[in-house]
Amino acid sequence: MAALGKMLHEHRPALLAMLERRIDPKLASRMNAEDLLSEAFLEARRKWDWFKDQSELSPYVWLYRICLDTIIAAWRRESRSRARFSEQGMSGCLCRSKTKTMGGHPFLLPLARPP
Repeated sequence: MAALGKMLHEHRPALLAMLERRIDPKLASRMNAEDLLSEAFLEARRKWDWFKDQSELSPYVWLYRICLDTIIAAWRRESRSRARFSEQGMSGCLCRSKTKTMGGHPFLLPLARPP
């Protein structure tokens, strides 16, 4: 793990700059490059055993790809939540949903929008 920590420390500035350049301006208020980098580093730690057995990839390329995957996943999460919010509007909040059962499994049905 010490090698991973050294590698992360060495490439941190370049990876952070890449994330800052790639954050969608529309989502910048909800996404932070530092948070995305932390999330990517956690993923790198999880995948470390696989990487240290590989000799083909450079450490920077491997970390760059993890950071890129992290920002893509975050963009998808945020875009979906924005789309759901704009489709439902304020009146379609889950707090105003009805619970109904179908075959013993509850699911949420949004309330009709007020006229």
